[in-house]
Amino acid sequence: MGGTPLNEALSYMVDYLPKFMRSNGVEKMSLITLSDGEGGSLITSRGSYLDNDRYINNVDGSYKKVKIKNFLKDPKTKKDYLVDRSGTTQTEAILRLIKDRYDVNSVGFYICRNGRRELSGAVHNNLAGFN
Repeated sequence: MGGTPLNEALSYMVDYLPKFMRSNGVEKMSLITLSDGEGGSLITSRGSYLDNDRYINNVDGSYKKVKIKNFLKDPKTKKDYLVDRSGTTQTEAILRLIKDRYDVNSVGFYICRNGRRELSGAVHNNLAGFN
């Protein structure tokens, strides 16, 4: 597949969790994620980007630099979650949305090789704040 569809799977869980909980009579739930890599970015757009800046092509052919912020809005809780182009930031936002909406505990496991580079990446992308 060329990537880890973690954010796509978590996005699916947002609507699936209440169905699962209802059909199985679950009152208290923990969501466990097992991943072999960081989730890819869900935000796609045309244009050139530099961090959170976007260059907009004006009608006269000139370019204007505009600061943009992207939010994930939960229509049920009405809460906003700031996201950027980083897959890790998007994963954190989706997990926070799930936790806020369903009062679900979340535990994540990151599977990697036993090497310095891989372990460093796993620690960097650790989502331990979601418990």
